[in-house]
Amino acid sequence: MCITADEAGLASGDTGDADAMMRPVWEDNLMDAIELDSLMMIDECDGCSMEWPMAVKGSFFLEVYSGEGVFTMAMIEVQVPCIKPWDSRYGEQYDVLKEGFVLIRLAEARRIGASHLGSPCQSLTWARFPQLRTARHPEGRPGLRGHQQTLVDVGNELTVFTVRFCVAMYVAASFFFVENPDLSWFWVLKHVLALCSLSGVAFVRFRFREYGAEYNKTALVVHNSPTLHELARQKLPDGQVKIRGFCWWEGKVVFKSHLTQAYTPDMARAFATCTQGAMAIKELAEERGEPVPMAEAINDHGLPAAIIHSGAVVMFDTAERTRDEEEWLVTRAWDFTHEIWAANDCC
Repeated sequence: MCITADEAGLASGDTGDADAMMRPVWEDNLMDAIELDSLMMIDECDGCSMEWPMAVKGSFFLEVYSGEGVFTMAMIEVQVPCIKPWDSRYGEQYDVLKEGFVLIRLAEARRIGASHLGSPCQSLTWARFPQLRTARHPEGRPGLRGHQQTLVDVGNELTVFTVRFCVAMYVAASFFFVENPDLSWFWVLKHVLALCSLSGVAFVRFRFREYGAEYNKTALVVHNSPTLHELARQKLPDGQVKIRGFCWWEGKVVFKSHLTQAYTPDMARAFATCTQGAMAIKELAEERGEPVPMAEAINDHGLPAAIIHSGAVVMFDTAERTRDEEEWLVTRAWDFTHEIWAANDCC
């Protein structure tokens, strides 16, 4: 699927008075992240730090909800222009719920060529207990209080921002990649369903085991890139590390799944290579005045497992369900999901 600049309302090389419109944003919010008149080219990423801004000119890659910033470092390795990743750990000016309008304006002005968003799944994953969402109430189980309600509210707000940002990227003929667990209520939320229904948007599914990890965690990414389907690799033997439950880590008890959030170096490099190729395709298409290619349906890995199962998991709506019963249900859902993948040769 392709979308032209004219169809998006943005003629190639012409953004109207975008710079004038955005000048207050540059001055107030981005002065420490972008310098419009300078270009940073780095031959290698050794010694680079996420504590200092990265100045670029033209379009660039942006990592949102970045955590350790591994994708940004991988992009630097392959010389894709980047700016400092956005994550609230760097300060309130990088909190998308407070300053996210900056990123949407940048996307609309076609400054962001590609972006990866590891949307937080703390209240959305099926792996948590107790469940804060249900098939009938994916936006939050009725009657939640205190910290649980706050987790759901923040998760919903972050999801709305993620979708708004991705739509702005889509209209500007730029690329977005949004990652969440295959079994996550994220995929069932109405805003996300609307995003996934757009032409030129597809899914790619891969396992961390394929990129050097010793566990079988599966990642699912919705995207509009013509190259990201290449992340899928040949199935490898199961890993030896189980990531369900808790463990003792640095003096406290933590979820094993929390420790497996970070992407492996090999995975980050594969993302960077795909992104480099997609941005080169985009640049060439724009130079020729041609439509920018997006994801092809033939490379789509299919609907998330959460959508497949959401109609069959109404048992989650029983608040009295015991932990053992709920864990059995999640385990059975995982088993059924792997059966589906095996039948379609995509795991």
